[in-house]
Amino acid sequence: MHIDESVIVNLDYEAADLSAAMKEFKPVVFQDKEGYGCLLGESRETGIFGWGFTVDEAIAEWQKHFAERLQCPRATDELVQYILDTRNASKNDVW
Repeated sequence: MHIDESVIVNLDYEAADLSAAMKEFKPVVFQDKEGYGCLLGESRETGIFGWGFTVDEAIAEWQKHFAERLQCPRATDELVQYILDTRNASKNDVW
């Protein structure tokens, strides 16, 4: 899904009030019609997506869907596999 740069919300991913998942995976937050979207992945259908009337609501919805997706992963879910691989990789393993 192409998201025009003009609608992307400049978010401080190091802010103390953001979850570890938001800080680690940095989903894109953007204006979406009358509200905001928060997306990790290629599309709303295949990625992890949250929507709300405010940025905070979109992020909260995204965090809910993030947790749900990890609880019941499909064997063929490449996004969940990417998340798990990223979380399992140690910084010491990086050359």
